[in-house]
Amino acid sequence: MMTDSEIFKETYSPINRQIRNNQNRESESTVPFTVNVQTRKWSPLYDIETESICLSITVPYHIIGKIAKSLEYGYKLCYYCYLFLTILFYFTFYLYNQLLIPVCQTQKGEKKTCFEYQRDKCETKYVQGSDGVYYPCSYNSEYDICYQTDRKCIEKNTQTLIIITIVLLNIISFGGCGYIHHQLRYEFKLKQLVPYNKWEDMLICFFLTPLSLAQQYKDLYTDPREFEGVTGIRL
Repeated sequence: MMTDSEIFKETYSPINRQIRNNQNRESESTVPFTVNVQTRKWSPLYDIETESICLSITVPYHIIGKIAKSLEYGYKLCYYCYLFLTILFYFTFYLYNQLLIPVCQTQKGEKKTCFEYQRDKCETKYVQGSDGVYYPCSYNSEYDICYQTDRKCIEKNTQTLIIITIVLLNIISFGGCGYIHHQLRYEFKLKQLVPYNKWEDMLICFFLTPLSLAQQYKDLYTDPREFEGVTGIRL
């Protein structure tokens, strides 16, 4: 006599086999297909136009703001952020000029003026002038006097601080500008149905900034008829 479990197994096994067979047939009968999506292309980077290239060099933050506005990020936010980082970047050139000033190789004097030093100590001292800048002392044997030279110098600690500041400001300003530019370029390409290449676009944003901004500026005013017949979704 068959048990309940044997009856259950005998009754439902054919059903299970039929379900598995149907699944196998469906998986084997899958028809491969492809979806062709047409894309647009921007004009080449070297296709320079007077208006776009001049704006990208003189007021890049304006183009950044225009692109951000087209992506609904807001013109002013990106404009001022990019402007601040640009000013920060150019400020580092002023700091570079400070590095051209020679380092004071001697010891800082305890006295306020060079005239107070004797001959044996004169050449090894430097003092702070009335303008707040340091000047080395020098001895004139003809007049037997120690005097303050007009050659400026900076302390070693000050030079080290300037170098650290330059490095940090360059990282913040250059990296920040590149990041904002790359993010906007990426989203703008998606909107305009233009193929995106991560590494290529990243290099273009960081090292060919004027050409990249000029390229995008020209596409801000694209004729809508260019999208006719293009398959895709404009964000």
